[in-house]
Amino acid sequence: MAVATPEILAEVLADKNFSKLASLKTSLESFVELVDQHVVGWTQKRRLLDGLKDLQPKLEAVEHKLVVAKAVGKAKSKLDYDEQCLVDAYSLPDVKAKVSALNTSIQTVIDEGKFTPAEKPVLIAHLQERQNKAKAAGKEAAQEKLEKMIKGVVKVTPEEIPVVNLPQLFNLHIDYEGIIKLQSKKSNILTDADKKRLATKDKVWESIQSLQKTSRMWFETSVAFDSRLENAIAVRRVNLAEELKREAEAEAERERLAFEELVEKKKRDEAEKEEQKARAVMEKIEARRKEAQGKPVKAVPKKVVKDKHKHQMNPFELFLEPTQMRELDHGPEDDKPPEEDAAVAETAEPSPSASPDLSEEEARPAAAPKKKDPEPEPEVPAPKPKEEPKPKPQPKKERPVLENMWGDVPKLPEELEGVDVADREPTLAEAAKVAEMLEGPSLSEAVKAPKKDKVAPPQPKKKEKKKFAKVNNVELGFEC
Repeated sequence: MAVATPEILAEVLADKNFSKLASLKTSLESFVELVDQHVVGWTQKRRLLDGLKDLQPKLEAVEHKLVVAKAVGKAKSKLDYDEQCLVDAYSLPDVKAKVSALNTSIQTVIDEGKFTPAEKPVLIAHLQERQNKAKAAGKEAAQEKLEKMIKGVVKVTPEEIPVVNLPQLFNLHIDYEGIIKLQSKKSNILTDADKKRLATKDKVWESIQSLQKTSRMWFETSVAFDSRLENAIAVRRVNLAEELKREAEAEAERERLAFEELVEKKKRDEAEKEEQKARAVMEKIEARRKEAQGKPVKAVPKKVVKDKHKHQMNPFELFLEPTQMRELDHGPEDDKPPEEDAAVAETAEPSPSASPDLSEEEARPAAAPKKKDPEPEPEVPAPKPKEEPKPKPQPKKERPVLENMWGDVPKLPEELEGVDVADREPTLAEAAKVAEMLEGPSLSEAVKAPKKDKVAPPQPKKKEKKKFAKVNNVELGFEC
């Protein structure tokens, strides 16, 4: 399978870049630099090599003709115009050296696997073709070398060659696609900015074409470049979306970190403020303590110990008499009157006449030891009771006076007036008179007594039903 067809070969030979590379004016070092910079792909390098190999026999024929003519003596007259141009522009030794350098560059591309997915099957077919030729010629060493190369190419994962000036081309293509979309809309919908953008359509297209020419590799067909550019734009579109997503995530992460840092700063500030407040409080307490240490110490009053059992109240004491209460508080001896105590003391004290043998001092009773007066306890001011507002005196309700239906109460006889019946028992005559006086009517007379008419209580008023009147539609505002 040939890499370069006769049509492609003729196109390569007619290319200005081929003439520049194969020219005698381009040194071998410059040739290698230009190839590495502008002829990157294996296909393009192979086309250049085919062109140099096609040029090489032509130069050999012209030089052989020159050698024969020089030997005969008619060298200048034997060359035509095309042959003279070849001799003037190219040199056979220079072309051979450039072919050798280009073969080395192609072998490096194969060894490093720097070929595209579209070039891989073509490269394998080319190597197999060379292997068949070596097998036919009986070159076993070349055959083994080519076999290793084929195996290496099969294992390699190919990669696309990056497009030069891809960011600028991508932006121009996006702009041109937007202009095409605007062109499909109706003119009455377009704004002034859209119309200005539509006017730049031709200028954008010219910029795309000129940039594509400079971005295209030497000896690369327009079809191959368009396909490579289309794939590169699609990949960049995906990568740009992922890049924008990564940038958004990075921005969100930066905002999150900034927010967390702000929260931590606020917490630190609050903790510092609390620490300052606590320090200020401790300083005030220390200052007051020092101030208190400098002042004279006052005597602490003794605490009054209250008897817990003194004020406790037994519920059974509520039903005791006053004398029993005193016995509980002071004992039964406290209830004795002072006269009885003095009498007991006199009877108990022996008189000096009763014991004449005893002296006056011995007869005198020993004085009881004087009890020390208890130290007065400091008075504790009792808490003032809260003055509660006195309730307003309510007017006394007058009780209704009931009429006595039996007449006036009879008066006691004169002989019984002023007599206290509680001091003595009444005599039979006095009891008979009182019974006769207090004797009331019999039960039959009480039943026959006239009854007073009871006044019936006022009856509650009956609730009247609400009456509703019919209203005409006209009065409500409706038109009939």
